[in-house]
Amino acid sequence: VSTKYLTGLTFSSEAATYHDNWMYGANAGNLNAGWLGIEDGYEAKVGETVELAGWGYVHTAGGHNLTGVAISADYGQTWTTIDMTDKSLDPDQWVQFKTTWTPEKAGTYVLKVKALDNTGATFTNAYTGEEGAASVIVKVTE
Repeated sequence: VSTKYLTGLTFSSEAATYHDNWMYGANAGNLNAGWLGIEDGYEAKVGETVELAGWGYVHTAGGHNLTGVAISADYGQTWTTIDMTDKSLDPDQWVQFKTTWTPEKAGTYVLKVKALDNTGATFTNAYTGEEGAASVIVKVTE
């Protein structure tokens, strides 16, 4: 899962029970989501469309299935559900989404994205206590 530290692979016919416990505070079927191609400090202009892309993932153990992702531009007060790019993929894969956002006022925004699953479960980060939403800070100017 974290290929940055991968040094090799070992194959076995024995069942492994630890392979899916990689996420910080793993619970609720391992819901996770993130942004692609946008980082903190991104600058946009009022009225101009911003292309947003990211990914969503839900581990299917326990009957969980990814149903989509939701994004927020108001610190998580309201959420908009986004359709996934390709729903035909294996449900255990990370799935990408694309959408657009057009800021209406100048200011600093915290865009959030979270995975959604069929059970309504949410992921809570064991370190921050925050609901499982990835955030990116965007500055919008006139």
